[in-house]
Amino acid sequence: MTSLFVSILAASPRATAFALDCAHARARGRAWIADFDTDPKSAVEEVGLLVLALAHGAQGALARGRVLGNASDLFTDDPAQDRGLGIETTGREGAGMEKSGVEAVDLEGTGVEGADLGGTRRDVQSAPRILCVSTTPTASLAIQRWHASSWEAGYSLGIREAQECSEALQGLSEALLRGHGVPRGAGDGDRQEWTRSGDLPRILITDSSIEEEGLFPFVEEGMQVILDYCEDEGDEGVLDSGFLVDRISRAGRHTQALTGTPGPLLRDVAPTLKRAMDRLLDPSPAARSLQARASLLVEQGEEEETIALHPAGGAAITREPCGTGALWRIGSVVDSATRRGLLNLIGAYARVQLSRADLPDGIEAAQRGGMLLLINHADRAREISGVFGTDRVSGSLCTGHVVLGRAGAMAVAAL
Repeated sequence: MTSLFVSILAASPRATAFALDCAHARARGRAWIADFDTDPKSAVEEVGLLVLALAHGAQGALARGRVLGNASDLFTDDPAQDRGLGIETTGREGAGMEKSGVEAVDLEGTGVEGADLGGTRRDVQSAPRILCVSTTPTASLAIQRWHASSWEAGYSLGIREAQECSEALQGLSEALLRGHGVPRGAGDGDRQEWTRSGDLPRILITDSSIEEEGLFPFVEEGMQVILDYCEDEGDEGVLDSGFLVDRISRAGRHTQALTGTPGPLLRDVAPTLKRAMDRLLDPSPAARSLQARASLLVEQGEEEETIALHPAGGAAITREPCGTGALWRIGSVVDSATRRGLLNLIGAYARVQLSRADLPDGIEAAQRGGMLLLINHADRAREISGVFGTDRVSGSLCTGHVVLGRAGAMAVAAL
């Protein structure tokens, strides 16, 4: 069969995650395979790249054309040792250039089979709870920022291109109305309760390339929609707060030295956002912008609630409730801590929880095909609790407490 092959350039874990999710969006439902532009230094790193690709929706992985494996290697009931995946838990971490990008071509006849898992007990794909949408996701700084914050926090998320999104959202709208046997005439409460518990995205993040009017039908049906109008970077020399809240990236060995000065403090911050940021750290970070100029949100509607004001003028963040959902407008480039606090606040409205709570720094987790996928991006081994099942990478039985080595990965199937 023909699969879409996507080149994933060597980059930081955050940029690699973004490139993989963009590749998944570009595939538009087709089977695709990630071809990493890197040379794994050990079997541990090879399996780590495979599990990472599967965690972001790929059907297989290569490293500069060399086959690393495919979905059927892990998403089967065969013992791990029968598939030759039993490995040690130590390895060396390879270096890579700091760049990001995806390049897709159609190829046939490689050593990686596009595993067709449709109709089997386990499906590799799992609907994200947060969906980032743009006409050109790879070129959207707003989408990159929100994707990074969501990924660092540990939310289940995905990316869709607007060309595909119009079709996907139309189907979503029908699903929101229809539900599991919920008739069209059912009350808002019945539909909202099903959509919150169903396997559908609950938070939609868009940029200025998406028409605002087209978002209200989804807001009315209970979705929380974030519309970020800022397509530029913060001011030069302003220090971001990512080192405080970026749980995965801050665990890397090669962290940049802190330079710059904090951005301007936002004024009149709503108590709900303050409480959300109080839960991030002790002491809690303050809500800040990364740019000195006034907010892009000049006019506000009668129903719009001000969440925070920019000191130079205008509302930096607003919330407009509509139906059973709300539209959140962002008019200034806010720092990482403020985005993380907003995600916690909006996630509470949407009843969206992290894929896995209380993970140590550097650990990425994803649920795919009924399995828990764990990838260690830290520069040392990490201890993880609450893991039960069979690790299909090593064949080991997990009874609650595991140690995941540097650059290692696990694919845990529940017993």
